[in-house]
Amino acid sequence: MVTGGSRDDDPSLKEMSTDELTRIQRHLRASLALARDRSPVAVPIERQLRLISTELEARQHSPPG
Repeated sequence: MVTGGSRDDDPSLKEMSTDELTRIQRHLRASLALARDRSPVAVPIERQLRLISTELEARQHSPPG
């Protein structure tokens, strides 16, 4: 799973399969839904969701290979 750091581009995401990223994204969305309103835990979850969404979108727009 994506962890720590303050970088906007996590190289570990590029090493994961699309299926792995989609599964992690689903788990993070469930965790976010269970978090209390304004919970500090939401910040890293939202960050990870943004990073995963960006990576998945980039894969859709890049040529296979």
